[in-house]
Amino acid sequence: MSTTKNGGIARAQANFCLAFVREALDAVLSNGDTADRFAAAKFRREKRIGSRDRRFISNTLFAAFRWLGWIRAAGIEANLPLALAAACAAEGSAPDTAFCWAAEAGIAPELWTRALSRPTPGERFAVLLSIPEPPDAWNLFPAWFKDELPEPLRKNNTLPLCMQKRPPMWLRAQTPNVSALIADLNRSGFAAEQLPFSPNSLKIADARGSLYNTPEFLAGKFEIQDFSSQCIGRACMAQPGESWWDVCAGGGGKSLQL
Repeated sequence: MSTTKNGGIARAQANFCLAFVREALDAVLSNGDTADRFAAAKFRREKRIGSRDRRFISNTLFAAFRWLGWIRAAGIEANLPLALAAACAAEGSAPDTAFCWAAEAGIAPELWTRALSRPTPGERFAVLLSIPEPPDAWNLFPAWFKDELPEPLRKNNTLPLCMQKRPPMWLRAQTPNVSALIADLNRSGFAAEQLPFSPNSLKIADARGSLYNTPEFLAGKFEIQDFSSQCIGRACMAQPGESWWDVCAGGGGKSLQL
């Protein structure tokens, strides 16, 4: 845990976030609201919540929903501090606020540390709650979901956990000096990986923050575009003098690429 001063700040943040998530869960699970709409409306009303706190609260709220199947199966849904601590453990996230929730739920610091040292979400969740085996990954989804999948996917027990991961952010470089762009993005806090078979495609595995505010985006050095859309542009192989009609234009990324 942090110093007394920082510990007090973490406790205040933990209490505020706990109240926010409790209200959101009630709005979604009891009243049929959607989590993103509830959070957006709440943030508009609560002007005192800064951008960093909004990001943290949003991440915590969606972590609670992401691991809700396990939380319910473990019977801890009513114990929200323990549920949020377990969700953070599954995420592999260890902010001071999560430590506060674990402490409030009676989790010893040694158990919290041991749980976070485990390599997989299921193991971290099981160790924290002192249950003998990691929970079934398919419990993270509605019962009907697995039945709707093709047979090969129903046998793939790694699929549910793959779907729990934050997807990467994909960029399309719009500068001839891609290496310099990667270096600039790294300095801005975004670790970009260039694909060898698609040199203008950059993958950012953990984009925590706004790429739209970076100097590189404002200078027009890259476009945020999903990799599948980038592949369509490459597959078309548009040549000078040809006319193409983009009948799937949204933001216009593929049109610009053509």
